Amino acid sequence: MKKSRTIKTGIILGLLLVSLFSVFTTSSSAKLLSAEPVVEIYPSNQDPEDLVVPNSGVLDIPLKITFELTGPFASSLESNSLLQNNPLQISLVTEEEDPYVSASITPTFISVVIGEDKDYQATLRITVTELAPALQGGNIIVRASSNELSSLLYKIEKYENTFKIPYQIGYWPVINANPKNGNLLTIGPMDTADFEIELENQGNGPTYVYCEVVEAPEGWTASIDSKANLGSIASGTGGNTKSTVHLIVKPPYGFGFHNDIKNIKVRFLSQYIGRPDLPQVSETKTFTVQSIGMSAGAGYEIPLIVATLVIIGLIFYMYKKRK
Repeated sequence: MKKSRTIKTGIILGLLLVSLFSVFTTSSSAKLLSAEPVVEIYPSNQDPEDLVVPNSGVLDIPLKITFELTGPFASSLESNSLLQNNPLQISLVTEEEDPYVSASITPTFISVVIGEDKDYQATLRITVTELAPALQGGNIIVRASSNELSSLLYKIEKYENTFKIPYQIGYWPVINANPKNGNLLTIGPMDTADFEIELENQGNGPTYVYCEVVEAPEGWTASIDSKANLGSIASGTGGNTKSTVHLIVKPPYGFGFHNDIKNIKVRFLSQYIGRPDLPQVSETKTFTVQSIGMSAGAGYEIPLIVATLVIIGLIFYMYKKRK
């Protein structure tokens, strides 16, 4: 009899436990005790004037990350569940919208403690190439995700969302001044040196190149085309990226034999078209002219020579006549 009662009691307790487990399982699977995470990511303390310049380092954007649980059981989960004070891993990855932009984020995982009220930090690092057009804006996509986290009664749902972090590209002025016929020309004293200089815009924005002779030898004349308007190699900007300017150099006239070697310095100043407030680059190049040969002279020298020859001829004629 006692044995039979013991068996019946055991069966009843077993059924009760199975029922309770079934209730808990059903409640959990039905998400009656679940909460949904919400993550926010945005720049913190970013100066709106910060620009990322091609091939000139990186732009680091500090990010602020917040986390909270939402839903009717969020408060109960944070204070009473076995998940309290447990870490939830949030994965962070970046996606670029443009092929000439690359980005990375540090750290790539953030451990969020359930029930802990705090902000988290990350750093977004951006680099761009010279094909990134100056003054164009863009966005880096930061994707945040986490897996499901659960206990016997509570569940934190799986999470995934994307955030757009804006950036702006700076101006990168790079001009190559290449003398087609070299930077040394040899001419006669009565000739003119013509340096053909090919200007090429290797930067990421349409550019004026201002040309100026800044140093010339005394008595020599030197002039150069004042400016060139160049397109850019950057994506979508178009325009001719090359132009040729001429540096014209003339030595002074002077009677006699000459072998003069002189230097002329030219400055090339690049400026974004219509934006003189943006960074400018100045480069000075030296061109050398060798003036070699015999010069008959000019101005009063030729009449003086003719007069001298006439006087010598008259003296010779008078001398012969006296004899």
